Amino acid sequence: MTRVNVITFAHEADEYLDNGNQVYAFSFDELQRAFEAVAAHEREACAKVCDEQKRQNIKMFFDDPSLALGAEDCADAIRARATTQKEQQT
Repeated sequence: MTRVNVITFAHEADEYLDNGNQVYAFSFDELQRAFEAVAAHEREACAKVCDEQKRQNIKMFFDDPSLALGAEDCADAIRARATTQKEQQT
């Protein structure tokens, strides 16, 4: 996650956190870790949707399991984004 992403997300989150009488202070590293955890959770949730679609496809096309590979490829690609994004940051 880039510095610009973290700052943008922090500004967007501020709209939800501001109740008019509290001040929140987070370091950049704390915000980055929090946003990366949220992104990882969302990626895994999306990949699980693909996993479930794969299971459904196998049930529907049990005579040709290759028809379920698209959903499996999708789940793998989503999970791979975590590695790809870390590589891009370095």
